[in-house]
Amino acid sequence: MDSYAEASFKLEQNLKIQRNKNLLPLDLHESAFGINPKTGLPAVCVKAGDFYDKASLQKTEAYNEAKAKDRSLENLNIKNAKNKIAIIHIDGNGLGGIVRELQKQDIREFSKTLDKATKEAYKKAEGSCLRDETDSKKIRKVILGGDDVTLICSADIALDFTYSFLKNFEKNTKNIYKNRSLSACAGIAYCNEKFPFFYAVKLAENLCAYAKKHSKAIKEDLPPSSLMFHNIQSSNVESFAKFIADELVINGVCCDFGPYYIDNSPRIKDFLALKQDFQKKNSPKGRLRDWLNTLKVDRNHANAELKRIDEIFAPKWKSENFEKLYSGLSLGHLIIKDNGIEKTPIYDILQILSVEDFKEEE
Repeated sequence: MDSYAEASFKLEQNLKIQRNKNLLPLDLHESAFGINPKTGLPAVCVKAGDFYDKASLQKTEAYNEAKAKDRSLENLNIKNAKNKIAIIHIDGNGLGGIVRELQKQDIREFSKTLDKATKEAYKKAEGSCLRDETDSKKIRKVILGGDDVTLICSADIALDFTYSFLKNFEKNTKNIYKNRSLSACAGIAYCNEKFPFFYAVKLAENLCAYAKKHSKAIKEDLPPSSLMFHNIQSSNVESFAKFIADELVINGVCCDFGPYYIDNSPRIKDFLALKQDFQKKNSPKGRLRDWLNTLKVDRNHANAELKRIDEIFAPKWKSENFEKLYSGLSLGHLIIKDNGIEKTPIYDILQILSVEDFKEEE
């Protein structure tokens, strides 16, 4: 049997060769046959006066089947009250190392085990976010198999779904092959409902790659599970690195506080808890939006404004989750240094509050 590297190289070569071959239609026809005027291919049936070739018929039947199962895009109600949706892309970590060690006789069984682990993690994550049958229309899987997941969902459930999936995927794949385990990284792209899917999923994949890069810096052979997210507010989507350069550095302070991890700092759990604190009516979210705007103009003025915000809100609002998210963080100290880089989590908090539809708590 060829080595994994040799087999992968041969596969890539064969795919390149196949892409350059002309495709010949297999359903050739005589002139007496009816023609589907939309494709120019021979018709195999006529329905309601319309001619269908074999491929068109199969696509139509697949659509009708999905519609009957309430899975067509038309029947979904994904957007929230703010007209926001989320595209999530999740990719496993550590699979390459396992595949290189797989024995030929183990490949099929391992593939089945991995596929089952992924689908069970998806099912549990879905169950943790959806309350009833109506909520089931808030999520639609696009890819689900192996260690890859891509889905569209309501912006309201994206973070909770992803956190649940990452935890369950780790649990399901622990010691999956010869005491070797898997983890996963995720990217979440928030956007308006009518934003082009192609650009949104491209950013989600880019965010996932960004999370992977930082996770691998912590542990190369099995990177810790993590996620990264961004709310698209412009039509120019090139890469997350471009967003960082254009939008996410304010007067030397980086606003991309993530990735967020399951166990490492900053933890997803603590970010979600801090977000919940900011959903209270008396939280300083409005004042902190102003603080970010001031930070763009004058650092000293921003420091004085933040001190004033801390004094005003100390008697009526506080959150212990600042310190849990990252040591040294507090309402009066929102900029920390991480590996020599100044960062703040407030931009992330405010962008999540801007895309999620929630009722303010007392």
